Amino acid sequence: MNKNRIRSSHGRRSWHIDASVINHATKDDAPVLLYYPQANKPLPKNSTGQQHIHHPKLGAVLKEKMDSLGVPCVVKHREDYKSGDGATNDYATFFFTHLRVKMTD
Repeated sequence: MNKNRIRSSHGRRSWHIDASVINHATKDDAPVLLYYPQANKPLPKNSTGQQHIHHPKLGAVLKEKMDSLGVPCVVKHREDYKSGDGATNDYATFFFTHLRVKMTD
């Protein structure tokens, strides 16, 4: 996509382009952990913009971008935690692994 071609109705570059994290990702970014509580299923045609911008599909696109840059990116969905268990362990593992957090006694 040519981001310079996306224009608002006023002819200016859309602020959505400038505000989107995917357009600012670089190889020196910190590792990313994304969690999506919204169901990972198609949205209805009348869904709101907020539902689109926070949809799990955005996580998949961002993960592709981060992977191409060599930046660790973990994407989790609410469906990954059906019983409610496991999230704390996954988050702790991410921090210990990627952010060099040391465990203390």
